[in-house]
Amino acid sequence: MKKTSSALTGYIAAYRIPSFDPYLEKLGFSKGMMLFSIPELGIVFRCRVDGRLIDLEFAAFFALLKFIQTKLAGQKVKALRVLSSNPEFLFAFTQSGNPTLMNPARKQLLAEYQKKLKIEIAYVKARSNEALVSVANCPPLPASRQLQLPRNPGSDKPQFKPFQTGFKL
Repeated sequence: MKKTSSALTGYIAAYRIPSFDPYLEKLGFSKGMMLFSIPELGIVFRCRVDGRLIDLEFAAFFALLKFIQTKLAGQKVKALRVLSSNPEFLFAFTQSGNPTLMNPARKQLLAEYQKKLKIEIAYVKARSNEALVSVANCPPLPASRQLQLPRNPGSDKPQFKPFQTGFKL
């Protein structure tokens, strides 16, 4: 696909951990992870979640879209280029793809986002997928590039939050 020059680029990924620490498994932690990244803005998101790998990839995709819609509303993003390393996810958007992957609920949700955002989906090799990069390898934003994300109401109050074991999709 041809890259749109003014489009914001986001990376998505998902994986399941094949061997898992028995202690974490006993506590109910999920083996799956969904991830997205917007390197241009220094944003990396990771969340434990349980489900099939393709469902995790769609969860990462829609989480990225929701993040852009809510937290980056002030950035006035009009176009988004989403890069994924999962061929099954990419084929879901083609005519020859598995129609059960792009079910009516996903189609409807995608149509809602497409009303305000031009979305392009493309393949990236796993070794170049920025969502899979270790957070320690992500450079900080330059001082000239400031990004103000809106705060959640009540986030100024100190509170104890227990570890979350993950979500079930």
